[in-house]
Amino acid sequence: MSNNTWKSFREYINKKEVGTSISRKEIKMNIKHYGYFTLDTYKRILEAVGCLETEKRGQYKIIMKVPDLPYNIMRDLAYITLGGNKIGR
Repeated sequence: MSNNTWKSFREYINKKEVGTSISRKEIKMNIKHYGYFTLDTYKRILEAVGCLETEKRGQYKIIMKVPDLPYNIMRDLAYITLGGNKIGR
């Protein structure tokens, strides 16, 4: 997965205030990406580590800022949080 896409995703979320709601459509329109799978995987990782929370289908609330960590570290934290269940690839 592209480190640039992860960085853009993280920065986009962090520009918003905690408590703000964002939509999947808004994310797709504002982040250059190479497939929806990538953005959905990033979203699931942030939900698993407590940065995002699903309000309703396609709508997410920002719970906390995303730490300035590389994708693989965040993915591994999500993996541990979910008890070893894989997220994405």
